[in-house]
Amino acid sequence: MKFQPSEQVRAPASTEKGHRSRYASFTAPSQPEILAAAVIIALAVCTLTPLCLLLGIYIGGDHGPAFWVSMSLAAAGMIAAVAALGTWFTVRGLNARERDRERRAAEVERRHAEMAREKHLFAGDLETARGIQRMFLPDPGKSPFPQQLSFAHVFLPEMAVGGDYYDLKQLDDRRVALLMADVSGHGMSAAFITGLIKTTFEFGWSPEQSPHEFMARLNNVLERLTPPSSFAAVVFGIYDVASRELRYCNAGHNPAPILVRGSTGEVEWLDDSVDLLAGVNPDMKYQEDRLPLSPGDKFVLCTDGITDIPNAEGERFGLHRLYDCLRESAELSAAKLLEAIVAAVAAHANGLPRTDDQTILIMEVVK
Repeated sequence: MKFQPSEQVRAPASTEKGHRSRYASFTAPSQPEILAAAVIIALAVCTLTPLCLLLGIYIGGDHGPAFWVSMSLAAAGMIAAVAALGTWFTVRGLNARERDRERRAAEVERRHAEMAREKHLFAGDLETARGIQRMFLPDPGKSPFPQQLSFAHVFLPEMAVGGDYYDLKQLDDRRVALLMADVSGHGMSAAFITGLIKTTFEFGWSPEQSPHEFMARLNNVLERLTPPSSFAAVVFGIYDVASRELRYCNAGHNPAPILVRGSTGEVEWLDDSVDLLAGVNPDMKYQEDRLPLSPGDKFVLCTDGITDIPNAEGERFGLHRLYDCLRESAELSAAKLLEAIVAAVAAHANGLPRTDDQTILIMEVVK
């Protein structure tokens, strides 16, 4: 093929790469290196001149003062040349180390930029996951049976996403289902399991089924689709606004459900029937309790992020402080009672960060 001046000759990729790696350390000399080389050349000239004179005198047989002066000058020039040569090698070595530091600094900067980009992408994904999990929760403005019931709820995750989940769903013209779940672990892995619970709650059972049948279904889903180390503490109930009866199951949830009697202000722990956590034993048979309610009564559910939060001395908020808060605020509405609990927990923590997700769901019977 005839060579065209405009074409560029390029070595094969493997050869070019090999040349780059072989001669990567050979770079253009810097100004100090050029100066050192000039000094060496000058000193070499100064050395060769007396040496030539010395040679001429020696050949001529004159060993007088001129001979010894020339010898002294030659020796001094040679010493200076050796010193200059050593200086040149030193300067070149220092420049090589400086270039190596610059290359390393550039590599660190590149990796830092890459990590910053990955962190930005992860933060965006996490924010998207946070928005999705928030969509799992019931809309406060669309509570079922607003004439007969009042609901108040809050979800405060330890991280952007968490393992607590609650929900409400109107089943027909007289029944509403309510659910509270606390999944093992934290963060993204726990949030993923709440998605399984949400899917089961929305599509994995029939409204004609009883609470213990729903729990059996959810238990089977979690046991099959999650690792052996994963489980969930769950309270699931169905309330009938006509009969004012709540039927519910407790799969290892602690704190147990709480009943605040509106007529007397009494606070009762509903911990008589607590079964195994969901997702552990696929053959588990869950018990079902029945609880008659009256106007003013409040059914309170919360996760252990409320009772386990410590103060500066390491003392947990505990069941006794939760009991005192409920007893002192028993006459309040569901919304005001929720505010009282959140305020009491915040005062106890006194600015310390949350160590777990904090979730509260309150159902108040209005009439």
